[in-house]
Amino acid sequence: MDPQPRNLAQLATALESAWLNIPVNTFRNLIDSLPARLAAVRSAKGADQVSNRESSFTETVRISRIIFSNEKDWKRNTTKINRMKEKGIMVFRKADSKTTSQIRHDAPRKERKMDPACNCRKCQESRKRGDTTIPGQERQSLFDKFWLTLSWDLKNKLI
Repeated sequence: MDPQPRNLAQLATALESAWLNIPVNTFRNLIDSLPARLAAVRSAKGADQVSNRESSFTETVRISRIIFSNEKDWKRNTTKINRMKEKGIMVFRKADSKTTSQIRHDAPRKERKMDPACNCRKCQESRKRGDTTIPGQERQSLFDKFWLTLSWDLKNKLI
């Protein structure tokens, strides 16, 4: 047996004599009919079954999915990620307040923004609130670190 068959005839002979016991003519017919079968599968867009009219039987060919689903691109998952980072998101709402059969994804929610420091007398006298002691840039960096980088678990631990 040749270690590497160089053409279909050598491959068919090697397969017949070595391990599969397929007659050479049957194997050649299978090889010759592959382009027609592939063309039939490609032309049947979205079909699960393809009929091979050249032969006397109908074979079922399962068209496999080449593209894998990317869960990060799904609306609910992108909304969840943006909600954790407190970015502006589109939230779900009922189309009609009386029924729950239709839920739409079209209600906007604004992103979280930091309010200015409180200047009331109670905040200035309080020992627990330090709004006036922390400069504005440091407050903004703390706000961004908390809302943009921390996970839900760390946020719950801090609060």
